[in-house]
Amino acid sequence: MLRNLRSITRVRDIQQAESEALLALQAGLPPLDFGPLAGRGKRAYFAAVQAVLDRDYGPLQACFKAVIRRSLRPYGEQVQAPRR
Repeated sequence: MLRNLRSITRVRDIQQAESEALLALQAGLPPLDFGPLAGRGKRAYFAAVQAVLDRDYGPLQACFKAVIRRSLRPYGEQVQAPRR
């Protein structure tokens, strides 16, 4: 049963990644590089998600700014991040 739960989690992770990639492409961004959320970044991401529960969106915004910045790096000035 535990093996099945792990595979379900992986499928959900893949579906979530596909959704995020599609949103990024629709926003005019290149495919996202989630490298900044690995290692220590993973802890920061989980803390940011918990902060959202208290309606503090700043930490999550910072996590995604790092992801977008890293994703844009290989493209230089060719692709601009959307501004809000």
